[in-house]
Amino acid sequence: MRINRKKTQFVKSVWCEGDQINIDGTPLTETTSYVYPGRSMNIDSDVKEELLRRSKAAWSAYESVKEATDQLSDPDLDAHLFDSIVLPAHCCASETWGGIASTSKSLLTTHRALQRCLLKSSWLSKHRAGLHSSDLRTMSRLTDPEEYTSKMKHRWASHTQITHESCSTKLHLIKVEKISTYLLCPT
Repeated sequence: MRINRKKTQFVKSVWCEGDQINIDGTPLTETTSYVYPGRSMNIDSDVKEELLRRSKAAWSAYESVKEATDQLSDPDLDAHLFDSIVLPAHCCASETWGGIASTSKSLLTTHRALQRCLLKSSWLSKHRAGLHSSDLRTMSRLTDPEEYTSKMKHRWASHTQITHESCSTKLHLIKVEKISTYLLCPT
C-alpha cells in the first residue's frame, strides 16, 4: 500500500504522546475531524457536525425535487419521491450513529421542516388550523426518519457479518508505533 503524504492526515486522541508524526521525514498534518467517504468523523465521536452536513444535504435534495412535487397532485407519489431522494440524503450513514436523543431530535426537527415545505404549510397555518405534527405526518404519508434509521441499522448490522473482498473504497486504519494514533489513508 502506498500512502499519499499530501492527503494523509492524522487524528490524535488525548492519550497520544508526541506532537507530530513523520513518515520518511515528511510531517503529517494533524486534524480534529475528517470527511471520508462523505462522512464526517472525529476523535470524540461527536455527530453534531455530521448532523449539520446531513441537514444541508436533505435541503439540497429537496430543492432538486421541489419543482416536481409542486406539479404533482398525488400525495403517494410525492411521498415516494421524498422517501427515495430526500430521506436517504438526510439519514445517510445513520446506521453507525449511536441512539442518542439529541440525534433523534435533530433528525425529526429537520424532517418536520421539510415536511411542512412539502405540504406548503407554515408553522403558523398549522397552529391556526389546530393541526399537530402527527396530523401532518398522516397527510404527507412520509416515512418516519427514526423508522428509516432503525431499518438501516438492522440492514447494516447484517451487512457487516458478510465480508466483501471487492470493495472499491476502503478506510485503512494504521496503528503507528504503539501510539494511540490512527492514520486515515485514502486509497
